[in-house]
Amino acid sequence: MNTRSVNAANSIYPSTVESAKTNVPRLSLAVWNAQSINRKAAMICDIITSNRLDIFAITETWLNSETNNIAIVEILNILPDFTVFHIPRPNKKGGGIALFVHSLF
Repeated sequence: MNTRSVNAANSIYPSTVESAKTNVPRLSLAVWNAQSINRKAAMICDIITSNRLDIFAITETWLNSETNNIAIVEILNILPDFTVFHIPRPNKKGGGIALFVHSLF
């Protein structure tokens, strides 16, 4: 017999109605497995702007340290208010991550 019980008085249930009234800025983020960002700069910019993202994490960038990262340069030219943190996967196809962060953060 299970004698454990939950003390509901210790639980906090956030209310979306109440949080909307506080005018607290919300963080908007997304993660995408791109399977290469080459020739996808316009698509990435569209995703960021149309969803008003503050942070956009991309996995499987397929860029390595030897690649001329033209896609990243194109994105940052279109979205100058963003900074990118890119960790390539050296000497292998696939892998790598990129994190685009709005300059307000």
